[in-house]
Amino acid sequence: MSAGLGSERGPAAGDGPIAGGSGAGTTCDAAVVGAGVSGLAAAVHLRRAGLITRVFEAADDIGGRVRTDVHEGFRLDRGFQVLLTAYPEAAAVLDYRALDLRRFNAGALVWSGGRLHTLVDPRRRPTDAAASLHGVLGALRGAVAGPADDLRVLRLVRLLQRTEVAELFTAKQTTTARLLAAAGFSDRIVERFFRPFLGGVFLEPGLSTASGMFGFVLKMFADGAAALPAAGMGAIPRQLAGRLEAGTITTGTPVTAVRGATDPSGGEVVAVLGPDGELCRARVVIIATDEALPGTVPAEMGRAEWHAVTCLYFDAPRSPVRGPWLLLNGAGPAGQGAGPVNNVAVLSEVAPEYAPPGRALISVSVLGIPDDDDEPLAAQVLGQLGVWFGGHRRRRPLRSTVTGSVAAGPLPDWRLLRVDRIERALPAFGPRRAAAVGEVLAGRTVATDGGGAAGAGDARVPGVFFCGDRFDTPSLNGALSSARRTAAAVAAYLR
Repeated sequence: MSAGLGSERGPAAGDGPIAGGSGAGTTCDAAVVGAGVSGLAAAVHLRRAGLITRVFEAADDIGGRVRTDVHEGFRLDRGFQVLLTAYPEAAAVLDYRALDLRRFNAGALVWSGGRLHTLVDPRRRPTDAAASLHGVLGALRGAVAGPADDLRVLRLVRLLQRTEVAELFTAKQTTTARLLAAAGFSDRIVERFFRPFLGGVFLEPGLSTASGMFGFVLKMFADGAAALPAAGMGAIPRQLAGRLEAGTITTGTPVTAVRGATDPSGGEVVAVLGPDGELCRARVVIIATDEALPGTVPAEMGRAEWHAVTCLYFDAPRSPVRGPWLLLNGAGPAGQGAGPVNNVAVLSEVAPEYAPPGRALISVSVLGIPDDDDEPLAAQVLGQLGVWFGGHRRRRPLRSTVTGSVAAGPLPDWRLLRVDRIERALPAFGPRRAAAVGEVLAGRTVATDGGGAAGAGDARVPGVFFCGDRFDTPSLNGALSSARRTAAAVAAYLR
């Protein structure tokens, strides 16, 4: 998602689908701009449809916002990310067994009232038949939840499990904050659980994300698990790339413009490659990047606003918690243990492969892009987590790989590995955009990422298509869904 230290490399040129060089002079059915998850998935669908496809990526490796870098034996994803196994598009396209998924516990540890509280989904505890969501949240009343919040959560989860995904977006949309208020949830559970939990998913603390997306995410958590591939989230685009023929993907080759389009019967769209203006001639071009290119104007849904996040990675001699937990800051803006941290995960507790033997890898998410430089920000984070993990036994300080300085204060044996400041981490998804996605899912309108016929006021170029999660739900599922729809539109256009 953002610049990293050293990337985990894929197949060498000539040994697989990824190759170096510009690809100039190539003629193909479809040229895909961008080798992120959506672009690669579109290429896989096009290959299955028998279309000759080339993928061009400006970066030195594939994955886009879903990349994993290997540094000193640690696997560092581009910001904290998870795969929700219940995602319908992911389940249909990805081989979960080959990804060797490692699952988080079904629940969270919530920091509130000066300590960590364990919140679990009792449906995942078959050995405790008497457990219920009422009992679990009831034990947290006064700290995390208010009276009757437990029953409201239980009713909501049961309702979502009976609801089809399309219905969540075809229903009238509002914001998540308004939905929670209308459902009668107390301010206590909203501020101490929903806001940090959903803030970590939506990457915005105001809960302005559409109610349909809230329902979708909660349904996915209820129906499946949050998981990490053992080799990192970058294993997902690697798996997709592995289904393409040798030489399909060309890295280190930006497409600087798209120009010229006639008709699909024999015309071509020209992709201009790199600073030298070399050309790739294709019948269609699919733009699967986060920005428009000169010569194309995406539809309204393509002009997305973005949420930002800052992820700090720490190396520690041992984990501050045991087990694959997500930790949430439920302290509020001024409570004990409050600070910039929204959520924490000890990734090596989820997937031991994320860290070298005998070390712990801690991921810390801060919403937005703080003004502080890396070291002052890390000091604030360590000060906050020092309150959370006050019983964590200290050893000698370790030097940061960012500046070489020695950590001071709380948790001096935690070493800062990297700070990712990700300006374009996730497209914003308010009620208006959710309603537009609902129209597509209901079949009442054509997906706006399909090329060809232009809508009113839409200066679309015939033969140019768009895909990515900014045209669907802001998620891995949305990226894959958009890729499938776009590939189908391309195949129909070229018939």
